[in-house]
Amino acid sequence: ITCLEQFQDCDEIPSGGCEIDTATDPNNCGSCGHVCPSAVCEDSACAPAAIAQGVGPGPTQITRVDDMFVFDESGFGSILRWDLGSGVAQELVGEDLTGVFRGFAVANGSVHWLDGNEGAAQRAPLNGGQVDLMFVLAGAGSPFASATHLYYPTTEMVTGEPVSTLLLATHAAAATTTPLVSDVPGQMCQVVEAADRIVWTSVNAEIEMGSVAPMGGAQQSHDVLIDNPCGHPLFAVGTSVYFFGRLTEGGAFGLVRHNIVSGESWMVIEEMGFGDLGDYFVSADGILADVSGEVRIYSLTGTQQAVIANASNISSGRYLDDQVVLWTEHEDGDWVLYIDERPE
Repeated sequence: ITCLEQFQDCDEIPSGGCEIDTATDPNNCGSCGHVCPSAVCEDSACAPAAIAQGVGPGPTQITRVDDMFVFDESGFGSILRWDLGSGVAQELVGEDLTGVFRGFAVANGSVHWLDGNEGAAQRAPLNGGQVDLMFVLAGAGSPFASATHLYYPTTEMVTGEPVSTLLLATHAAAATTTPLVSDVPGQMCQVVEAADRIVWTSVNAEIEMGSVAPMGGAQQSHDVLIDNPCGHPLFAVGTSVYFFGRLTEGGAFGLVRHNIVSGESWMVIEEMGFGDLGDYFVSADGILADVSGEVRIYSLTGTQQAVIANASNISSGRYLDDQVVLWTEHEDGDWVLYIDERPE
């Protein structure tokens, strides 16, 4: 059959005619079978959709599990989930339960976090349910989940100096921890996995980055210059880690890539002026970064590929994969988390 303008015979049943308006159908946007992750189709193109409002200046972390996105409310109060193509986000953990927390990790069907006030390691099912208190840690940092294990950094004062321990637990027995590394100088705050090693950053320490094999062994230090190791996010892709810092003392700041195996470092996105580089997110599918007032997509080597939105206000909450992009904007006195299809 012959269809007029944007109408299409998507079910390929001639008797049904040209039943789909591809200008507005989010499951057939622009063409049959093209699904909009935002569930919004306008003029035959997927459009951004607000999935959460009132998230402070934005989530400190966004994690994807299949078609579910898990994120926090600026590290205060709530952890939420949003399912791809659904309406507004749903609260997993409420304000009266979490207090102030320092990051979270998703493992074995649950979200895990450390309460920054009480040092309580807690978890809650991703499908909703009771919050479990597993144990209490003093000076807890952000937990990290690998494919099989959970890692909890903790710091205590020894003769007036901060000393850290990295605790290890399996997904199945998350409440039972054993020390992976101990007596690490400084406050250990962030943990990732790169080049089959567990990598951490520390503040108030001569060595700002160290690593160890996932099940323990000899520690390795890494010669890098990180700016605010506990404040700026740390990401890992393959054998490299990405952080905000510089290549040399007195050099320019920016997003740096450091290869854990070779020890080489590269400037991926150089900051052109103070505060020019804002929040960023790095995955195997690229980099999403606030640069010069815009939310931009870059390749892992720093080649700019697209501009997503304006970022005139300081905000956090960025996510990028091969399908979608998420970012936070300030609108009408409120902070709004958006999702859209990643541009080709």
